[in-house]
Amino acid sequence: ICDRDSLLLVAPSSSDASRWERTELEYLRRLSERVRAEYRVDPRRVVVVGQEGGGAMAYLLALVSRDLFTGVATSAAALPRTVDPPQAQPTTRLAVFAGLAADASRLPQIQLGLKKLADACYPVTTVAIADSAGKLSAEEREELARWIDSLDRF
Repeated sequence: ICDRDSLLLVAPSSSDASRWERTELEYLRRLSERVRAEYRVDPRRVVVVGQEGGGAMAYLLALVSRDLFTGVATSAAALPRTVDPPQAQPTTRLAVFAGLAADASRLPQIQLGLKKLADACYPVTTVAIADSAGKLSAEEREELARWIDSLDRF
């Protein structure tokens, strides 16, 4: 998909392979700034992506770095409960793509976070993910790629 659609994928690793720490937000921001400086990227289609706990980190990074990201895409991930999203601004647009996994145990928490984002005027797109852990199928990855491609149209 990346080759076909001319997308650049950067996959950083956390210091602890089992989870991200909030202290790593600055590292992720600096990495994103460096990638944007070194490569010609469309600033209207820069997205941070994460699954489960990585999705929570993606929300945090996108919300504190709205000057860098125009989208956040998550799968089977809830907005951290302590996060109160700032009101969306026309000058720092941020769209949300949320994959809702078949495992319904966390669905209420995920939906609460999405409601917070929608109430703060962020455009939220939700899709059903067949895999209970939130792993995207080939078809679902295609849908995510189409969503990324559409970000320059918001």
